[in-house]
Amino acid sequence: MVIAKCRECEKEYQLNSSDNLGDFQCECGGELDYVDDFEVKNENSIKMKRIHWNTLILGIIVTAFLGFLLGLIGIIIATLCVGYSVDKNYKNGAVHGALAGFIGGFIAVNIGNVINIILPSNTNTEFGLLLITGTLIGITIYGFTGAICGAIGAFIKQKRS
Repeated sequence: MVIAKCRECEKEYQLNSSDNLGDFQCECGGELDYVDDFEVKNENSIKMKRIHWNTLILGIIVTAFLGFLLGLIGIIIATLCVGYSVDKNYKNGAVHGALAGFIGGFIAVNIGNVINIILPSNTNTEFGLLLITGTLIGITIYGFTGAICGAIGAFIKQKRS
């Protein structure tokens, strides 16, 4: 099955792969276009087929920058924007938000680690272990926060339209 979307009202229809798109019209009279991002396996299962790379790369950069400057608040703001800018599907928003949170968080945390190594405030013999543990915990928190905020951003976009 494939998904077709109305150009006017954006209502979605599930069609068989063998159906001719020109044979169908929306209830509002608008023309239908195929939606390339998803493949429908059954009525309750939608699988994402492609990642929006431009949005994801920009999201990673913004997430790393805001995450470094503002910490978790920056990650929340950045991944909400990533989820909002992808599309109206909360699963797709969650995937993009999680990727931006994990990768951007990794960059932000490691920038902080490099600064701590260059400018140590105290001498701690267990510094390496704390650095690795803190990095893993931070990246995990940023990734999960990114997934939740990405889904919320997509949900907000869906409700606004």
